[in-house]
Parts: sequence; structure tokens; C-alpha cells
Amino acid sequence: MGRHRKTTAALASVAAVVWLSVLMWGSPKQPWGEGGAQDRLLPHPVPDFVAVTIENDYGELRFEAEEKDEDKVDRDWRMLEPASDLADSQSIGSLLGQLVNMRKGTPVEGLDAAEAGLDKPQAVVRLRVKGDDEEKVVEFGGKAGFQANVYARVRGAHGVDGDDIWVVGSGALRTLARDPASFRARSVLTIAEYEVAKFEMERRDAERTSKVVLSRSDKQADWEIESPIREDAEQDRANGVLSGVLRLRIEDFPDPAKPLADYGIETPIATLSLSTFEGDDHGPIRIGFVEKEDGPAYYATIEGREGVFHLGSETRFALFDLAGVRSRLLLSDPEETVENTVRIQFGPTEDHWAIARDAGGKWKIVVHPPGGAEAKDYDLYSTAMYTLLNKLGTLRIEEFVAGEPTADELKEWELDPPRETVVLYGLSSEESKVLAELRFGKKTEKGVYATVSGRTGVFLAEEDADVVATLAPGEIRDRAVWALPPDGEIVRIEIRREGAEPLLHARDEKGDWKDRAALRPADLLGRFRADPEKGWAAMEGAVEAPKATVEFLWKRTGEGAVPEEEKGVLSIESVPEKPAEGAPMPEYVKASVDGVPGVFWLHPETVWAVLGM
Repeated sequence: MGRHRKTTAALASVAAVVWLSVLMWGSPKQPWGEGGAQDRLLPHPVPDFVAVTIENDYGELRFEAEEKDEDKVDRDWRMLEPASDLADSQSIGSLLGQLVNMRKGTPVEGLDAAEAGLDKPQAVVRLRVKGDDEEKVVEFGGKAGFQANVYARVRGAHGVDGDDIWVVGSGALRTLARDPASFRARSVLTIAEYEVAKFEMERRDAERTSKVVLSRSDKQADWEIESPIREDAEQDRANGVLSGVLRLRIEDFPDPAKPLADYGIETPIATLSLSTFEGDDHGPIRIGFVEKEDGPAYYATIEGREGVFHLGSETRFALFDLAGVRSRLLLSDPEETVENTVRIQFGPTEDHWAIARDAGGKWKIVVHPPGGAEAKDYDLYSTAMYTLLNKLGTLRIEEFVAGEPTADELKEWELDPPRETVVLYGLSSEESKVLAELRFGKKTEKGVYATVSGRTGVFLAEEDADVVATLAPGEIRDRAVWALPPDGEIVRIEIRREGAEPLLHARDEKGDWKDRAALRPADLLGRFRADPEKGWAAMEGAVEAPKATVEFLWKRTGEGAVPEEEKGVLSIESVPEKPAEGAPMPEYVKASVDGVPGVFWLHPETVWAVLGM
């Protein structure tokens, strides 16, 4: 019971304090009121307001909502005074939110305007709602004597009639007292990346002035360079440059009365312009540069916005040379080009070889010998075709050498005539058409000089471009040279090499090898392949005057097989000596097999294994 008495006494004390407060200050001075009296001082939602004028110690600040945003909840605002500029819409929206959330209780009685500080208000805000030409005026006077409250008075249409004085929170007053710069937009541009349809940048440095124009047909389309050349842009770089420009921020607003030369804008280092899909133009934005004691400074003037703007230090990253957004892929549209390629021709028309799809869609090597002899087909090396197509689609440009090369330059770079030519063909109405022609010239330490049909200028392509340009059919020919049929077996091997006694391996009556040393040569000969790395040295012909030969007899063992033996001969051009431990490996060796056109490369270790060394 004692504890309950103490609690009751404490509550009684609190109630007494509240009652004394009411006696001293009067209930009308409470800002929040109760029940039906808890009404808004400005009975309008924020989107209804279309004009705001602030009068404070800095003078008159005027703002208007953008007409095109009439249906938006978060509207864009523009400052009209003291400067014509974009307003910080978030600040205006926050101020309006504070104003419409002010609550009135009941009017303060017995207090005149002078006592409330309303004869000389700290700040005045005039507001206009859409569809109504008469302004409502809110005046903020002195401190209300307790908490963070001030006296206020509302005049005008749809406001409170007469000279009633209210007690309101001071949050809105603190916002109203801010200087004009606090209400100006700090973003150079207020559009999103997806809205931009066209982007121009003109840059000037000590050596030259360059202008590049990027555009896209719709929001999902890729960027295209429109000027000074027309070709696809590198999308990541184009989006990166645009993103950097849209993130440009204003640090402060320097004196606009000074000459533009003081801000480096009279001869700007860059001029930017943007257009949206809605047809709105933004810019030009002229950016100047001044070297100061504390570091570089960037300034700008913006079309449609008054004054000079001091930009942030990140500006230097936004002024990227737009020439760098030219696609670094050698083919202008590699994905579509590679996908539609049905034939790749290497070399001039009169003396070339090619990779082409046959009627069944299988890729084949087609060699056209000089003099108009009949072309011959060869099988491709497993995944070589897909590796080649991938390489063509990913070849990159190291440097843009010249936009309009002279005849002398083309000769100097070995592009007229080209040192190597690669032409990609596709099908159109059952007829072949050129999808891309790549011309390769001089090879340097930096890369390979090249031109590509459909793209302007001369490029220095990456070093791998020379691998494609100088590709030989033997490098991608199928590595399989000769293989035993599934029901075949080798029955006799005779090895002859210069300077050594002939070596004979044969099977006994049971079919076992008399000499187990024949197992390794028999296994290799049963599935003979060109070296995976080197491939074929010649597509036709055979090794002449070999230094070693391996003659092998084989037969079929399947049901109904003819018992006669067949002969095969492996000819090896030379027999390298085995190196001492730690010495370098000898060079690859040429070889051929009777009945198989062409000369292929063997690794020295393969030669020693076949010869039983």
C-alpha cells in the first residue's frame, strides 16, 4: 500500500505542474491542441503548391515548380530570384513538408503583432497553389517563450481569416532563414542516364580541338559514334563517360561579375551538350580550367542557368576524351559477324585457302593451289574452328593510328597492298556476301597495322591479330594422320635409320610380340597423330630422302576379314640426338605417312619412342 501512495502522490505532482503551466501561459499557446482542434495551419497537400517566395535577411528568394512536372508528387523546382537557376527540389520539398505539417491549436489571445514579433517578422513565406492566383502568406515572429516554438500568422486565400496568432514549431523558420545558395541545385544535370539520347563533347588541349557525338536510337539500343566517324562505340566506356558527366557536382557559386577569363571559361577546355528522348536539350555546358596555388579548379557556365559554377575536383575524370569510346574490338559488330560467317578466306583471291562449311554444315579446310588447280578439302583439328571464331570476335585495338591515312602512310604501314588479308563471308539470298574484310600490314612491337571494312581509319591491332593474319592451314588441320581400323592390328614393324642396324619386331604364332620393346612403337603407329602444337608443315607431298623409316604390316581380325596384310610406311626427315641433361630440346621433326597427303611435325620425344631409341 505504501508504494501505491507514493505513485499517486507523484502523479498528483505532475498534474499540478501542468495546471500551473496552463495558468501561466494559457492553453492557447500549446502548439498541438487536441481532437478536432488539431488541424493543419495550411490545409493543402505539398503537390498543390506551384510557387514559393521567401523573404529573409538575404532578401527575396522566388521559386516556381516546373510546369512539365504538374502530375509529379516530387516536383522539380526552379529559382527565379536572386538568380535564374535550377532549385534544390529536395530542399523546397522539405520546406513545404514542414509548412503543411504545422498544426494550429487555438489562437493566442491578448497578444498583439508587435509583442509576437510579427510587426517585423524574422521570415515571411508566400505560397501559391495551382488554380488559385491569390497567395497565402505565413509570417514568422519571435520566440514563443517555451520549447523551440515561434509565433506565426497566416494571411490570404484558404488560410486563417483575420489576424489570429498561433504558436508553431521553429523547424520551418530555420529552413527559411537559409541563404540563397542553400536552395540552388548542386547537380550540373538533373537527368538520368536512360533518358539521354544524344551526347556531344568538344575538348580542347594545347595541341588540338576534337569533337565527338554519341547517339542511340532508343533506351535499349547500343551507343553509336555519330561524328567525326560513324561506327559502334565501346558500350562500357560510353556509359562510363556519360555517368561521369551526369555526376558532376557544384561546389559553390563564385562572383558572376568577374570576367569569364578569370574562370577559364572564355576559352573552355570542354563543351558538353545532351539531348533526351523527350526532345529536351541540356547545355551547352562550357567548362573552364584555372591552375591555382592550392591546385586545379574547374568552373562552368550552363545554358539556361544564371551565373558561374565552381565544379568539384571529380570533373577531371568526367572530361574523358570521347575518342576513347570507339570500340576497341577490331570487328565493328563481332557477335553478328561471327554468327553469320560461313566462309573465311585467307590470302588474295587468285592464291588462297579458306575454311568453309560444307553442305552438311561441317567446317572444312579448302585449299586453292596456285595456277587454278583443283581445290582440295581437309578435316579441321577438333575445336580449332571455334577457337578461331572466338579469336576473330575478340581481337582488340591497341591504338587508333589515323582517321584519314595518306597513300604514303598506307605504303609505309604495308597496307597498300596489305601484307595479309582475311575475308569473312556470309549468305544472303543463297549468295555469298562479304561480312568483313580485314587487311593486315606491318608488325611492330606494339601490334599490327590493320584496316577493317566498315570502320574508318587505320588501327594498331593487338599482337594476336598477326596470329590470325598469318594462320596456315596446317596449323588447324586435323592432327589425326593414320589410325588402325577398330578390327585391325599391327603384326610386324621394321625400323630403319641411318647409321644403325635395322630393327625388326614381329608377333609369334600366338599373336604376342616376341620383343616387348615393340609395344610402344605399335601403340603410336596404331593411332598416329601430328604434334598437337605444331600440326602440319605442308598440306601435300611427303618427306623426301628420309633419315629413318618405319614400315609396318597390319591386318584385319574381324569376322569375315580378308587375311592379306597391308603395309604402311612412316618416313622421318631427320633423327635428332638426345640432349644431355639440362640441355635444350632439339627442334621438331618433319614426317609423312605413305598414302596420306602432307608433311606433319613430330616432337623429338615422339621420334625416339617410335624408333625405339
